[in-house]
Amino acid sequence: MAKPVFYRDWDELPVMLTLPQVALICARTTECVRKWAVSGKIPAAQNPDGSWLFDKALLREWFRQRGNDAARKIAS
Repeated sequence: MAKPVFYRDWDELPVMLTLPQVALICARTTECVRKWAVSGKIPAAQNPDGSWLFDKALLREWFRQRGNDAARKIAS
């Protein structure tokens, strides 16, 4: 089993984030974040295989616009 990776700030995050990574940042389930992505509530792109990717810069701006606690915890 792979060791989990913990990030302390936005600069450490990869440019493109996966659904599980975003779910951890948002402190929500992957299903919740998937529903947000499908409905367009969160900026995301769906790959041809059905998986979701999230652009770090767009996601960070999305958090900032909402004053989200997760953004405050990881962004500064």
